[in-house]
Amino acid sequence: EYYENGLLMSEGYYKNDVRVGKHFNYDEKGNITDEWIFSKTGERLSFKRYHQNGNLAEDGNYKDDTRSGIWNYYDENGELHSSEEYKYEDILGGYDLDQVIRITNYSRKNQNASM
Repeated sequence: EYYENGLLMSEGYYKNDVRVGKHFNYDEKGNITDEWIFSKTGERLSFKRYHQNGNLAEDGNYKDDTRSGIWNYYDENGELHSSEEYKYEDILGGYDLDQVIRITNYSRKNQNASM
């Protein structure tokens, strides 16, 4: 796909109409906005999002097509800002480096948090 200005909007490989391997999305200026990696069967494996200046904004992995493991979030300078740990889309815990807050036993399902 392409923007009206002729620049590439997205690129990646397909097999039998299923996304496989690396896929990239770009803004209208040609800067990468995000990167996905898909399995041979089209399952999401990992994700990276980028700030407009090209520095990494967030990254994490997927298991069974849901967020899993540690997801990291970065400021515009590329410095780690916060992290969250997921298991089947539930947040198990995390921390914000700016506020030095420790969050544990947090679940989106029950919305309980202890600090």
